[in-house]
Amino acid sequence: MIQRAPGLIVSLILLLALFAAAAFVINQTAPDKPIVALAVTPQPTILPTGAPTGLPSTPQPTASATGPVPGLTVVYVTRTGVPTSVPETPNPTRVAEMEKLQLLIHYFFEEPGTVIAEGINATPVPDVPYHMLSYKVAEITLPQVMTHTYRVPISGTLQPQLMSFSRVWRLTITGGPFIPTDYGYQMYLDDIPVGDGVMENGGLTTIIFDPLLLREGARIGLSYGHYPPVYSLPERLHLTRQPSP
Repeated sequence: MIQRAPGLIVSLILLLALFAAAAFVINQTAPDKPIVALAVTPQPTILPTGAPTGLPSTPQPTASATGPVPGLTVVYVTRTGVPTSVPETPNPTRVAEMEKLQLLIHYFFEEPGTVIAEGINATPVPDVPYHMLSYKVAEITLPQVMTHTYRVPISGTLQPQLMSFSRVWRLTITGGPFIPTDYGYQMYLDDIPVGDGVMENGGLTTIIFDPLLLREGARIGLSYGHYPPVYSLPERLHLTRQPSP
């Protein structure tokens, strides 16, 4: 028994050393604190200074916003790159501007006004450019003075100009059909471009802000893009009453 004691002591020492080594390894690999999943708080998109507040012209491939930003249209982009939008917070200035434009469109193109000149030709003229048939001029009085920027004749060309007005004159050329184009039409009285022609009132219509352009006997012309005007309308301007000042 006494002879076996040294062997038992050595075995006990080795066993204790093994337990101590195992405890050290476990203590070094275990974290001081329990591991938890990281919660990432979404951050709102910060637009660069001067960036537009509406939809981007080109959809981005990843989501560009995570929540509504006051006054901005928030854009969410799907995996296919098709954007959808959340309605933006109403902007009082923008709403007032849209209401003014709607009022102007109503008076410019829907209000009948007072006819002060009108052609009587009802027979299409064969083989003439633009197939112009006849014309009409209506004087329109607005309920108040309005201010807006329009292209008006300046030095022989149409240029944007801030205008204040309470009365306008609508010139319409009938005939056609007039085809929508990327270059647009311009309407002339004699050799002066008086406005851009838009397809309204059954023909091409423009708004005139200066009554001095409405001269008795003026030729009524039309041009397309950068081409010179064509005066193929078989009638000239004849005023049944003078424009109001």
